[in-house]
Amino acid sequence: MMTYLSQISGDLSPGTVGTILGAVIAALVGGGFLGKKTGKVEGKAEAMRIGPQPFMVELKQDFVTRREFEKLEVRLEVSMSEMKGLFRETMSEIKGQTTFVTKKMDGQNERLTKKIEEVASGAYQGRQRLHNTVNNQGERLATLEATSDVAGQLGKLATALSPQIKVQPTHPNNG
Repeated sequence: MMTYLSQISGDLSPGTVGTILGAVIAALVGGGFLGKKTGKVEGKAEAMRIGPQPFMVELKQDFVTRREFEKLEVRLEVSMSEMKGLFRETMSEIKGQTTFVTKKMDGQNERLTKKIEEVASGAYQGRQRLHNTVNNQGERLATLEATSDVAGQLGKLATALSPQIKVQPTHPNNG
């Protein structure tokens, strides 16, 4: 430790470092930071004993022992196992829900596809019936036009009625 302090302090000799270190320890002990107070009245001599390495005693309280560390490792392993189990359960539940939703969507897709095919088929058949009806009516109209001369018949009718009908002027300037 003295070597470490001499490396940190730079040009100070190891004896100077030891003196400084002794003063620091004495100040800590005298101030009651490291030593035990016996509760005696001031002015009387007190006997205090400092362990072989007072700094190590103080530091042991801040570090974890091997047993505590092993307990922590075991706890972590148990927790990780539980977390992995929960993760597996969650993923299997998600997989189940995904399968359910996929089946439901496939069923809806099949039903909608069937319905669309039925509507398309019905529309096609309806157009066929309309075309057949229109085609039949067109054929009937064509046969009527061929068998009857409507314009000629109207002309004959007009000729027959014209001597009997006297046209009266409807306008005063038409004579």
